[in-house]
Amino acid sequence: TDRMLRPGDQAFFDILQAFMGYRTCYYRTFNVGRATPVQHDAYKKARDWLDNAIALIKPGVTTDQICKVWPKAPEFGFPDEMSAFGLQFGHGLGLALHERPIISRVVSLDHPTEIKEGMVFALET
Repeated sequence: TDRMLRPGDQAFFDILQAFMGYRTCYYRTFNVGRATPVQHDAYKKARDWLDNAIALIKPGVTTDQICKVWPKAPEFGFPDEMSAFGLQFGHGLGLALHERPIISRVVSLDHPTEIKEGMVFALET
């Protein structure tokens, strides 16, 4: 698009790298100018959801336990879990970008996976 970024806009970056066949996943969001009060509140909520999930992660915990700390899709404006899938999501990293374990309300509630020592994954919210 030829639309210019303006104060109050947000820019989302999904940065993917590979090294010797292994993949990474790195997201960042930036505000153009100062964040609005609504954007600041949304960031705080997302950060809390992420920190609460991180606090649970250790060997023996299952993915359904982790995703239960994230709100249900209708609680933040989506009609169903599939519509919000990419907004509260965790996935393993390795030779493919999205590997097991998959951590999401769509997958994990019905098909939980146990977290094991040595697993490498990304949490996104």
